[in-house]
Amino acid sequence: MKPYLISTTTGSIPDDKIVGRDREIELLKDLLESQSVVIDEIRRMGKTLLLKKFAYLSVENDEPNKALYFIFQGTDSINSLTDVILNELRQKEKYGWLKVQMHRCSELYHKIRGDKASVKYQDIEFSFALPDFKIEWKKAFRACIEDLADHQLAKGERLTLIFDELPIMLWEWIRTGRAADAMAFLDLLRDLHFSVKNSDRIRFIFCGSIGMQVVLDKLKQEHQYTGEPFNHMQKFQLPPMGEADALFLCECLYLAHFQCDQIASKSAYFEDIIERCNRLPYFIHSVFHNLKHNAQGILSNPTINEAFETLLKEKSAASDVFEQLHQRLLIYYPQNSAKLMRSCLNLLSKASAPMSEQDIKTALSFDEDDVQTALNLLWRDDFLHRTFDEQENRAYAFRYSLIKRWWKLNKA
Repeated sequence: MKPYLISTTTGSIPDDKIVGRDREIELLKDLLESQSVVIDEIRRMGKTLLLKKFAYLSVENDEPNKALYFIFQGTDSINSLTDVILNELRQKEKYGWLKVQMHRCSELYHKIRGDKASVKYQDIEFSFALPDFKIEWKKAFRACIEDLADHQLAKGERLTLIFDELPIMLWEWIRTGRAADAMAFLDLLRDLHFSVKNSDRIRFIFCGSIGMQVVLDKLKQEHQYTGEPFNHMQKFQLPPMGEADALFLCECLYLAHFQCDQIASKSAYFEDIIERCNRLPYFIHSVFHNLKHNAQGILSNPTINEAFETLLKEKSAASDVFEQLHQRLLIYYPQNSAKLMRSCLNLLSKASAPMSEQDIKTALSFDEDDVQTALNLLWRDDFLHRTFDEQENRAYAFRYSLIKRWWKLNKA
């Protein structure tokens, strides 16, 4: 594929310009043949771009199994959930590929209103500030999903509903005293999965930059929640970009008026950039952004070194991403757990190689069982990579060397 110009950005990218991830998209398709999927990944690892490209290509290529992307962050009331979906459906309807009659939604809406006034599907709002609407939110959400399932059955197709930042929405509900709403919605999602499973026409992808397990732990520990809403779903871990994709991204970014001090070294510079950035697209963008603004777009060994050091040491959009990794420990875990987790990260950031679990326990003045729990949480939360030696002893290291270096420079 011929490189095409992509402007450096630390924000969003048009769906048709998103580079690579073809292998991951095919893996998602295979998983969705038989079950729904959960994706937990820390911020700026590329999950949203993957899912947006997945949804875009499903429509652009007129695939029989299409996908719809929804962003749930900022949805602050349980009775407005259906409207989030309906509003996106209305937008997609303009492009002609998704025309759903929404019979169940319309019938329920008229029933709640208690009149026979003619209201078009385009005018339905279940978040309308009436008590009856709030009481019937479960029926409204179920009606919406079942209408979609009916539509796909009639067409002989499958539809994947992508709920991005679902765990952040639920966490905010818990934080603001609405844990009961969060538990009710989780139970409804599980029930819906099984009620539409027989038609085999609806799949879900639940995605977030905090783990769904973090939300469940909170609900179990503080609100006695016993549900298992995701044990029927497959977890998908997003890897870094493949080397070819990462190099292709560099080629595309380079077209935005960059130059090289020695043209013969361009490929070597690209390889250096993607290795330092662990082939993570957001940080590759960030390095090129620094090169453009601090080095007039000239690639050389000194300017790349400077761009990378700026990424790690100075205040920038990238530094906010790194800082969020620290803040998530303080926000989503009890104070004692967060303190121990930070101690583990401090120790590992200074290690030249993976450390055995026993060596970590020896080095830290905490209860050994607590250290083991902290390491497991950090591994589960994608901070750490875990390996085993021949005797099956566990060893830990930072998952990404980029984050390890930032942590060592700024936190340890």
